[in-house]
Amino acid sequence: MATRTVAYTDQALCWKEPIKAIGNGWIKLIVKISDAEVLQGNGMEVATGEMCLFTTGQPDWQPGMSYAEDTISGDIYIIAKKKGAEILHNQKLAAGTYKIGDPVYKTAAGTWTICAQATAGSLLTEVGIICGPADRITATVLKGITDTFLATEPVDICL
Repeated sequence: MATRTVAYTDQALCWKEPIKAIGNGWIKLIVKISDAEVLQGNGMEVATGEMCLFTTGQPDWQPGMSYAEDTISGDIYIIAKKKGAEILHNQKLAAGTYKIGDPVYKTAAGTWTICAQATAGSLLTEVGIICGPADRITATVLKGITDTFLATEPVDICL
C-alpha cells in the first residue's frame, strides 16, 4: 500500500462526537490506535494504552472489534466497529488521565483502568472503549472531546 500523508492525530480534527454511528447490534466509535495503514475490516487487539492490528503472536484478539475504515500512516485515532456493543453509563475511571477513545478494562475495585498488553487483567476481561460524554462541564469549564476525564467524573464505556 502506498504511504499517505494525512493523519488523524487528534479526535477533534475529524469528529465532533465520539460515536460515529449506531446500527443493529453494532457501534462505530473513536478508538486510539498505534498502527499505520490498516484496511477496513481487519481485527484488533490490545496494545499498550491503545488498540492495534491483530497479530497471531498475541492471544488477545478482541471478538467483534474491527477497523471500520482504512487507516492512514500516522493515524492515532480512527473509527472502529464493535459488534454486539452496549454503552455503560456513569462509570468511574481509576485515574484522571484518560481520554475518549482509550481502551480500558474493569478492575476488581470496580473502576476502569487503561489496557496494556503486558497486564493480564486487560487480556482476561472484556475491553471497553471510553466513548463519552463528548462535552461536559467541570468546575464551570466546558470540556470537549480531546480533554482528559477527571477520576471523579462519570464516563460512558462501550463494551
